[in-house]
Amino acid sequence: MNELAHHSQNTQRIIAYLSYLRDISRKIISRNGFEKCLLNKTLGYAVQFEDLALEVKPNENHYNELNNYYGFLQKNHDKKLFIGFGTVVGTRKRIFAAPILTIQCEVAKDETSHTIYVEPDIGTLNINYDFISALSTNYQNEEDDVMNALTEDENRTLENVESLLKEIYQFDFQNINRFALETFDELKNKIEHFKNIVQIQKSEYNFRRELQIYSYRPPKNGNEKKKDREKSIFEKDLVFVNANHLFLSLIPDQLSTYEALNSFVQTIDEENDFKNPVVEKLLINALTDESIEIDRMPIEDDIQKIIDKHIPISLSNCQIQGLKNAWANEISYIQGPPGTGKSHTISAIVLSAIAMNKKVLVLSQKTAALQVVNKKIEPFLTDGDGLLGICYYDISARKKIKNYCGFLKEQTSNSTQFKRNNSIINTKLEELETKLTAKLKDLKSERTKLDRALEKQRYFKDINETFLTELKRLSIDYYEIPKG
Repeated sequence: MNELAHHSQNTQRIIAYLSYLRDISRKIISRNGFEKCLLNKTLGYAVQFEDLALEVKPNENHYNELNNYYGFLQKNHDKKLFIGFGTVVGTRKRIFAAPILTIQCEVAKDETSHTIYVEPDIGTLNINYDFISALSTNYQNEEDDVMNALTEDENRTLENVESLLKEIYQFDFQNINRFALETFDELKNKIEHFKNIVQIQKSEYNFRRELQIYSYRPPKNGNEKKKDREKSIFEKDLVFVNANHLFLSLIPDQLSTYEALNSFVQTIDEENDFKNPVVEKLLINALTDESIEIDRMPIEDDIQKIIDKHIPISLSNCQIQGLKNAWANEISYIQGPPGTGKSHTISAIVLSAIAMNKKVLVLSQKTAALQVVNKKIEPFLTDGDGLLGICYYDISARKKIKNYCGFLKEQTSNSTQFKRNNSIINTKLEELETKLTAKLKDLKSERTKLDRALEKQRYFKDINETFLTELKRLSIDYYEIPKG
């Protein structure tokens, strides 16, 4: 029986397409360097470990390495700390130094005790598809140099491993170590190009020592020749050792995409629920023959009142309409070349969200774009006495947020003083509301006067233009009668 039979035809089509995208994302990941991630000189070579405490104090094992990782990651938010389980190293046309399984980790530090906390995200535990694809006989095949498609055997084997991987719900070193070994055995038994990879014991492997051999270069003026130097394990035939490593890497977008799509497909398949109705409408409109209208709410007048009363920046008619569209429609798209005021409009949307007591998250691939928006709205949301109305995530964000939480706790620790301050703020707010109402009333009166003046100007302008036209016609159509 078709496993999708319990879904509507539209849902079946959407699941099939998303599944296709998910599988394709797995097949095009051989561009991240994960097949040699343990030897990444730019980000620092990997660190081998037997066991790792998730709470490491000064002077304990691996504290210095983790402290260095923490400092680096605070300045490089596009990088992550990974733990690799099960390792294949050696050469087969190219050098490999890759874990079988990887998991992303957050690294935090207590600034008082200087304790380092490693927080593995079990949801990111994944097979190193990059390595498997790179080792595949199809890697950089001229007929398939874009996707590097995995073979049918590879896909079937990986699907079996993935189904077992889903059963790991919590982080446990021994359990994941054991699973890494079982995964290698499965790959070795089922995939042709894994069958010649020999397994060695942990006692035969020392990453630091092998790295020293690998990195050694004989002096140029010496008698030792490069070809005569000792070869490292990375330069010999491929071997597998069930060893663990810490390493830094760029966050692989394709792996994240695979996991996100996989989770999305499972949710739709198992619960028949898209979770987000707007996404559901977009997918149905794009992938099926059905057409569903995107809802539009008649709230433009309400938004205009918010603009008049709460938005302290000037807006053009187009920007006002863009803001109204953003709130009136389930989804809105604003486009335009540089310098046309998109960031200004986004700033107005953020301010209007705050005025309506809503939360808003602003994301961008470019830091500069976020800085522009932050610079526009921050002055309106900060009182100069420590109160912050916006959380801007940059290099020092964690420290700022931590300090701000401490400030808020301090401000609210004395309930009597807090109530007194709150009362003062409310009184001041009422005074400002009264002043604002009066100013808006004056503004409305001035606008009425201006409208009347403009109406008169248009009226007399029309009369003047008519007069000038008639005067010109008279000078052409009529001639002065000669005297005498």
